[in-house]
Amino acid sequence: NNADSMVYSTEKSLKEYGDKLSSTDKAAVESALEELKKAVSDPNASAEYLKEKTDALQNASYKLAEEIYKNSQAQQGGPQGGPQAGPQGSEGPQGGAQGGDDADYEVVN
Repeated sequence: NNADSMVYSTEKSLKEYGDKLSSTDKAAVESALEELKKAVSDPNASAEYLKEKTDALQNASYKLAEEIYKNSQAQQGGPQGGPQAGPQGSEGPQGGAQGGDDADYEVVN
């Protein structure tokens, strides 16, 4: 099951992010993916052999995971900047209008 899941998720990720990998890294992932697919389809493959091929694919796909992570960070960076700017902007006028009174009051205490 783990090997099947790895094949599925790697194929999906390759379709979406494969163009962001170097040709060398992409070839390594594709090669490891094909080897794992062959191992999964082999009825005589031992659990150890499947684990070995699954681990090989996982190691080969680290660069792919980096690209996915970079992409998710880039997507989250934009929306996070917007909402953060919004509350700061709304706090600014409130602080400006009330800040003088509050600041004088706090300084007196």
